[in-house]
Amino acid sequence: MRVIGLKAATATGQPYYPLYELGPYRLLTVMGGVTVAYIWTIFPVPITEGSVLRRDLGNSLFLLANYLSSVTSTVELRVQDKEGTVSQRSSPGRRLEKMRLKVLQKQLAVLTSMRQNLLFLSWEPSFGGGFPKASYQAIIDEVQT
Repeated sequence: MRVIGLKAATATGQPYYPLYELGPYRLLTVMGGVTVAYIWTIFPVPITEGSVLRRDLGNSLFLLANYLSSVTSTVELRVQDKEGTVSQRSSPGRRLEKMRLKVLQKQLAVLTSMRQNLLFLSWEPSFGGGFPKASYQAIIDEVQT
């Protein structure tokens, strides 16, 4: 038979505290732990949403430059009639088409990341001045276009 209750709880010598006395201490302990975790999450690491957004924007502009380069090369090959048959794997036109699609897929992934980081930026505390959200929003819109 299983014994429950106050007698079983205090049988090992552990004192019993009613919930109205123990609850506030537990709540303060949890709140203190959350506060310490928040402080150690924000301060020791210099990575912020703004820095990630800046990095992603640089990557995005690099990908756009690669995309422009592949489109320009494709146009040059078509003008010179050196594109070849797109159905052949080794033709320059097909390789450029695969490169364009790969760069476009990466660009879409980076664009999604930039939009997400821009949304998260409003939750980040701004130390040392505000982040130019409107400027970055305009640049992201232009990149998407």
